[in-house]
Amino acid sequence: LGDVKISFAKVDPTKVSVIAVQKGESFQPYEAEAGGSTIFELVQGEKTADEMFSSLESANAMMTWILRGVGFFCLFIGLTMVFRPLVVIADVLPFLGSMVEAGVGLLAFGIAAPLALITIAIGWIAYRPIIGIAILVVAGGIAFAIFSKLRSK
Repeated sequence: LGDVKISFAKVDPTKVSVIAVQKGESFQPYEAEAGGSTIFELVQGEKTADEMFSSLESANAMMTWILRGVGFFCLFIGLTMVFRPLVVIADVLPFLGSMVEAGVGLLAFGIAAPLALITIAIGWIAYRPIIGIAILVVAGGIAFAIFSKLRSK
């Protein structure tokens, strides 16, 4: 059917740092006491435990903010698509369609911001209730400000 080319490369020994549990001649993921999550990390070079955990925490924080941003963006796009038929109907008159489209964008943003904050707050309430409640208060304040502004017009 065909030939297989096999090649080998030499890798010089180097020092590494590991967060894991040694079992015999191998490693298994380290199970954290709090939360029950597992950690299995290997980096080149000599690092202290504090440096490795700090690096993992910063990577985790970055991923959390990325996912929050993606969640808000998806919520905004979804709400914009829900209100899109209003734009299509108003697009019969071109100048009216542009104004309705801008209004729909603002409305979608005004709904997405508090909903995203409420979703984030619900996650925080389980781990840090004070922060979760504070985020809920901020989300409620934003929602109240937006809807009171809309009612005054």
